[in-house]
Amino acid sequence: MAFEEQFCQCVVRNAACVLAGIKPAALFNFIPRRPQECAACSCERLCDAQVRRQSAQHALEFTRTYSQRGVRCDVLMVERGRALMLVSRSQELASLVSQADVAAFLQQAGFDVTGPRQLVRSLRIKMAGFEKRREAMGGAATAYAENTQVDAASASMLSSRPCACIDDEPPAFPHEVGVLLGYPLADVLAFIAHDGRDELACGVWKAYIDPEGARACWQAMRECRSQALARYRTGATLSELIA
Repeated sequence: MAFEEQFCQCVVRNAACVLAGIKPAALFNFIPRRPQECAACSCERLCDAQVRRQSAQHALEFTRTYSQRGVRCDVLMVERGRALMLVSRSQELASLVSQADVAAFLQQAGFDVTGPRQLVRSLRIKMAGFEKRREAMGGAATAYAENTQVDAASASMLSSRPCACIDDEPPAFPHEVGVLLGYPLADVLAFIAHDGRDELACGVWKAYIDPEGARACWQAMRECRSQALARYRTGATLSELIA
């Protein structure tokens, strides 16, 4: 499968709800594989330099094509053959930080909330810092990714592994990213306060305040993703999937 097709499939599978306008952003891994017709290459996986080149190329093309419709794609980092990608809606991110409580929370966490691009830049810095600390400690970390097939790929990049420095605390993942992904602020705050335990419901995120409302939202997201994938498989383009 050509790299462009791999990228498009990955975006539809992981960011359908962003394309449809019911979610501000999606965080996921893009793991390009070498096309089967490339007989000269024996290794299916690409090195980080190749992944960086492919992911940057497709993210730039996506943004050039769809930014006027409010959707863009950013590469946050590349590591171990995976590109951590963020597909987002600038207007929805701007709306988030126009809320005083959300802006205060993100500012306290070290985010620049002066605009959507500044938010994404802050997230990139946060993720790079987390990865650097994680690698320095032998890879120990607590994963935080959407608890669905959509963003489960992120968990494999950020998953826990045995730490050589057992006396040290593993670096904390920036859980505040959940707000940018559309999780309710109250649930993000509760997740942090409860150290990720004692939730009332678990789906796309862990719900602590309104489990029934969260379940209804998760069902809508699942249906959106299922419909987008079905349309894409029968010939719909990315452009046709963007609300």
